[in-house]
Amino acid sequence: MPQVWLADHYTIYRLARGEMIKEEEKKRRTYEFFDMLRKPGVYRVGGLGACTLFSLKALKRGVSFNEIYNLSFSGEDRHLCIRAAALGFELFVDTCFPAYHIYRDSDLEGVPEYIVSFSKTTVNAYSHLIIATLKDTLENLESVDFRRSPDERSHRKNFTGRGWEMFKSRRGKRKALRRKSILRAEVVNVTDFGLNDGLDRCEIAIELNLRGSQRGVRVEKAKKIRLEMTNAGGWKIDHYEVTEQGDGCKATPVFTSVFNGYTRVVKPGPQKITLAMLVRNEAERYLPAVLAHAAKYVDEAVILDDASTDATVDVCRDVLKDLPTFIHSNPSPGFEKEIDLRKQLWELVVQSSPDWILCLDADEMFEDRAVSQIRSLVNQPHIDVFAFRLFDFWDMEHYREDAFWNAHLRYFPLLVRYQPRFPYQWRETPLHCGRLPRNVTLLPTAISDLRAKHFGWATEKDRVEKHNRYMQADPDGKYGSLKQYKSILDPHPNLRKWQEEEP
Repeated sequence: MPQVWLADHYTIYRLARGEMIKEEEKKRRTYEFFDMLRKPGVYRVGGLGACTLFSLKALKRGVSFNEIYNLSFSGEDRHLCIRAAALGFELFVDTCFPAYHIYRDSDLEGVPEYIVSFSKTTVNAYSHLIIATLKDTLENLESVDFRRSPDERSHRKNFTGRGWEMFKSRRGKRKALRRKSILRAEVVNVTDFGLNDGLDRCEIAIELNLRGSQRGVRVEKAKKIRLEMTNAGGWKIDHYEVTEQGDGCKATPVFTSVFNGYTRVVKPGPQKITLAMLVRNEAERYLPAVLAHAAKYVDEAVILDDASTDATVDVCRDVLKDLPTFIHSNPSPGFEKEIDLRKQLWELVVQSSPDWILCLDADEMFEDRAVSQIRSLVNQPHIDVFAFRLFDFWDMEHYREDAFWNAHLRYFPLLVRYQPRFPYQWRETPLHCGRLPRNVTLLPTAISDLRAKHFGWATEKDRVEKHNRYMQADPDGKYGSLKQYKSILDPHPNLRKWQEEEP
């Protein structure tokens, strides 16, 4: 999703001046806004983040990122948008191409893959067109009602000659099924979709549920249909093969769609949040408080312990005793090669069959309002990745803000819906490789106004240790910023007081 909003600091739902609405209506309007952004077009908005295209006229009139002295909003893009509107310039977002979020230099590595994904936009459009055409045809042809004759001929136009003959060959089975049967077919899952390079032939596997009655008895059946379609002046079914699953079977109602050339899978209903965390010798630091806070809103936890020599594992077991928790301890430490640990943690989480993965470090926690609000992020079908601002605390009440320490002005993906068919790729560097695969933002992505607090720099002891470790592991700044490393020990950093927001 593009980094845009409708009003104020980051309001992403419509709200008339003076209007008061309930939390449920806020959620409804938020997803209405997301739905609009998912459709290719140009829309007027109230705020623009990241890459902005200026007209020469706007620049000459004074539109700029300069701070407005009597405005307390953080982030130069807020000041830009307010100044532009005050000068009479409206703000628009172009969603004709999917957004690619660049938060750091390492994200530039994904640009070639992003450009290639444009070629997949055609595949995306074809798949939506084909599946939309099939849904009505399959549900009508596979439904049965002994009280009336089936209207099969009206769907003949969607078949080639060969495909229609294959469908008619099933009439004997269908006639037997029709006796005293009323069954309504519903497409619940597209399990496979493949389009050839010429974009003129595809293979599709579809699951259907049939619900109703047979001879007065309530029944539920499932079917799998394998289709081959050809494009000859319009998409037509050229191969039609049905597998009966038998009485009492039920296809899993998983919803799929194609995005950026990849098949998304969305399970309906309440979603499970799995906490993923890498730990090493954290027992006497922030781990107890971090886990206690996360336990208020996650459903389970997967912990990778990198050969701790203190009571870290005992702390995890004790604090998370009321949650399903899996803890894996490595026999020897591997922190010198972070990428291997991050991959190992990811694989451990995937083995737990997660819905959503929340990846936090042992010195990070969300602000308190996350406890009541994070469920609204995951219990929706449109977004797969949420990014958050991360505040680097220099003591327990203040965070640092200057040229080298401004992560809270950018957004980092921390919460991800696991997509089993997505080709995850990692940034293969020993240091600063990222906690998640580097290409997750190719999935539908949005930013959240929930804030995360990072206490890894909050004591002088921690700062000295990290400074020495980074300078030893990356003395030339190959994997990070050498100037930032050196700024860690700045004796007079610019600090801002943290303000907790109301839930």
